[in-house]
Amino acid sequence: MRSYDNKLFPSKRSPLQLLGERFMAVLVVVNVVFAIFDLSYLEARDFYLWLDIRLQKTQPSAKKQYLAKVDTLQQILKQEGLASAKVNPLLQEIRQDSVQLFSEHPPFQVLNKSGTLAVIQRQFRQRVGNKDLKQALETFWSREYFTQRSWQQEMDFFDLRIRYLVSMYEPVLGYDLIKGIEPYTDTEVYLRKVAELRSQLTLRGLNPREVNPILAELRELSLKLVNGNYFERSQRTGTLQEIKHRIKRHMFRHDRENRSELTPALQILDSIGILDLLAPELLWANLSSDEAFTKFWSYPNLQAAGWQNELDFFDRQISFLLSSNYYRHVAVNNKPVDRFWLVDLPWSMLFGAELLIRIISMRKREKISLWTALGRRWFDLFLLIPFLAPLRIITALIRLDRAGLVSFAQIRAYLRLGFVTSFAEEMTQAVIGKGIDRLQTSVTQGGLQRAIFKQDKKPQSTYVDLNATNEMKAIADRLVEIIACRVLPEIKPDLESWLDYQVDKAMRSTSFYQKLQRWPLLKRLPKQIKDSLVAQIVTLVAETPKRSYESKQTAIPDPVSEELQKRLVEKFASKLQLELKDGNTLAEIESLLGDLLEEVKVNYLNRSVDENIKKLKPASD
Repeated sequence: MRSYDNKLFPSKRSPLQLLGERFMAVLVVVNVVFAIFDLSYLEARDFYLWLDIRLQKTQPSAKKQYLAKVDTLQQILKQEGLASAKVNPLLQEIRQDSVQLFSEHPPFQVLNKSGTLAVIQRQFRQRVGNKDLKQALETFWSREYFTQRSWQQEMDFFDLRIRYLVSMYEPVLGYDLIKGIEPYTDTEVYLRKVAELRSQLTLRGLNPREVNPILAELRELSLKLVNGNYFERSQRTGTLQEIKHRIKRHMFRHDRENRSELTPALQILDSIGILDLLAPELLWANLSSDEAFTKFWSYPNLQAAGWQNELDFFDRQISFLLSSNYYRHVAVNNKPVDRFWLVDLPWSMLFGAELLIRIISMRKREKISLWTALGRRWFDLFLLIPFLAPLRIITALIRLDRAGLVSFAQIRAYLRLGFVTSFAEEMTQAVIGKGIDRLQTSVTQGGLQRAIFKQDKKPQSTYVDLNATNEMKAIADRLVEIIACRVLPEIKPDLESWLDYQVDKAMRSTSFYQKLQRWPLLKRLPKQIKDSLVAQIVTLVAETPKRSYESKQTAIPDPVSEELQKRLVEKFASKLQLELKDGNTLAEIESLLGDLLEEVKVNYLNRSVDENIKKLKPASD
């Protein structure tokens, strides 16, 4: 294992230890997935609800088998009558199934007095006239009762009052219990009333005498739904707004006079059907959802538009939104109920026991304190505290890397080098950049002039000399050494070639040279003169300064020579200062230096972190 984490992760492990590490890493990943599911459950509940509806429609269930037996009984009664030998055995099965479904083991989600099961039980008791549910069920599904009451009437009662309740969907999401969620009573009542209307229309048709009372109840429930905001408790007010938009769109889509006034741009979007998808409130804001529901649940509307079409619209567009509503209980701490800690408790106990064993083993093996051992396994603490569940992803990543299932070496190197590079860049920009800014400011404010002409605009400031060395003189001496002893000797061949060409070119342009070319004995004289002249110039330029510098360093000091040199330097410096003062020469130099310093900052300081990381990033870890 790598050196930087050898204390946290020992490098030598037996195959059994490695297998144990991998097993625990997988368990941690499973726990993290479960924690993510818990955190996202409320947001994703609509999807789980939609999936549950599809599964209940496709998978067999006790309710479907029960209704299938009742359908078989009705078919036998219609074809062979109540005297058929097949009736008694089938009635016996239905009696047993009825007791199981509606009394002993009900497969219903809501078991309180407002749920669908309670309505079914109440219907059977009232129909038979017996308060005991089991006796009422056994009496209803008997030959004697069918003979006494007429089996046709009892089957009509079952189809009108019981069948739609048995086949009606109820959310069966087991995790709702953990979050303290149950179906919202008022929206469930609304959906049951719609299912009753469909049952009535399917069996009896659009009969005003039987349909109008149900429609009146639906109109009243719709007003309560809109004005009472059944979705406020679950913080799903947006769902109610969507229901309003959909019912208004359905009822007023052809009534353009009552729509909101739109700008020309919005009218174009409306004409191609996009505005209704992006911003339906702009179209239907000034229309009443109360009026839309009242018109929808009316006999003339069902008759004109066709009750099948209207109920199909409701099932497609409204029913699921109503089913998605829920009631969430509040705990004693005034927060919504959340029992995640109960489900997480076995996991915490398992990971806690493992952590305890690890700490004891580390203390015994390495002779360290309890807190030191716990500090090395800090990432495992996230597994023990439910409200820190989101941080368990850190534990999972470390465990996977520790077990060798996933390698995060490149990511660690990237983060580490990225931090170091970013820190170094910040320091560079803060220190060197600030220094350049100060130098740039000093130059642009006349610092170069003060340095050259020994003028200080702030006489009260004192320049602090940190040593006894004249840095400017030392730099000048060093430059002279480099130019005289290294640069000029190196460029001697190129200098000689250039001078040879220039002198030859100058001589050829003279009339004296052309006259000499006419005399054979004197034809070579110009070349000899040129070579001698070039050699002397090159020696003077390239070699004499070097010999002079070297003799100065080794020879015995000559007071006369030094005095003459000093006078020459002073004369040169004073003359240079006079020339620099003339015109805008120094101002131009200061401006150019300022620009040069700015280019240094741009090109060498302001580098991106990504570029630095790319240079430092290792090829492999």
